[in-house]
Amino acid sequence: MMSVFTSIATALRGGCDSRNALKCNEQPTQAPLITLSMIVSVLSIGLLSFSFPMLSWLCFDYALITEQHQYWRLITSHLVHSSTEHLFWDLITFTAAGVYLENRDPKLFIYGLLASLVTLSIYLLSPLTDIARYSGLSGILYAVICLAAWQWLREEKGFIAWLPLIAIAVKTVTEIFMLDTVFVTEGWEVFSEAHLVGAGTALLLGFYQAVSSADLKPFHGFQKAKSAIKKS
Repeated sequence: MMSVFTSIATALRGGCDSRNALKCNEQPTQAPLITLSMIVSVLSIGLLSFSFPMLSWLCFDYALITEQHQYWRLITSHLVHSSTEHLFWDLITFTAAGVYLENRDPKLFIYGLLASLVTLSIYLLSPLTDIARYSGLSGILYAVICLAAWQWLREEKGFIAWLPLIAIAVKTVTEIFMLDTVFVTEGWEVFSEAHLVGAGTALLLGFYQAVSSADLKPFHGFQKAKSAIKKS
């Protein structure tokens, strides 16, 4: 348990412990500005929603996007929420996962945000779903928490390294069978497909990172052995 608290504390401080120094390239971690910017944006819109109908102006609306070309909704739909409870849980989870991932691997964090935004937009507009309205950070959030769990898996060892991924999988499967969210009980109905699209996007990014990194290339050990044989 001590290693868990040490790793978390190190991530929050933005530093590197001795075990992860090479993975961090011993570079000082900057403040997670992208995460903080998104938190401020989502929170500000959430507070404004108490006085103005921000949800109806900014949510994903298939008819308004396709017929009246209100394309900004493809971006703003992820910043508005259908209830205070929905906003609270999304912000809490995104803050924890976003700060951790942006500190550990900023590029992966940015790729996750952009890729999930694109894949979600394509899915929402595609014939694969007939959803008319959508809002919330959950789809993008799933990409971020899955990538954060993947990063944790790369840095930790043993069973504890798998705990975040296991927790995400259990929550996702539970919500699919329950047809409802585990934590949020107010607002619009859960749209589990967005969670799956976000998780799928993270899976593809994680796989790409694994096969493209020098220490995780497929058959890397085989290639080293082959080179050693040739030299001998």
